[in-house]
Amino acid sequence: MATIPVRLQNETEKQYIQRLTAAMAQMQTELEQKSKPATITCKVSEKGAVSVYGLQRMPVTLYAEQWTRLKAFMPTLEAFIEANDSKLAKKGDKKPDAVQAPTPSADQLAAALKMLQGQQANA
Repeated sequence: MATIPVRLQNETEKQYIQRLTAAMAQMQTELEQKSKPATITCKVSEKGAVSVYGLQRMPVTLYAEQWTRLKAFMPTLEAFIEANDSKLAKKGDKKPDAVQAPTPSADQLAAALKMLQGQQANA
């Protein structure tokens, strides 16, 4: 990863700006490379399963029989995804706001306090 260059003692302002510009271009290139979708690849795991890399951070690993079952299920899965497309999250979608619990009114708080005080008096 590129680092921000420090201005050298014998360096002119123009030279420093040129080095900063080059560093920024390198950082931009690195950022673009990281944001590209990863190439999907397969490997055989130590236990003899098939691991698919490039879909997410961790590989998806299934045994050959499981991949075969999944392949046969694909038409159903594709139809399900198509039917539920509007409900499905997509990469880059905004996350929905957290649901806020309703705030109790002063009357509700007073009633709850009286109830607790009554339980303590009975105890």
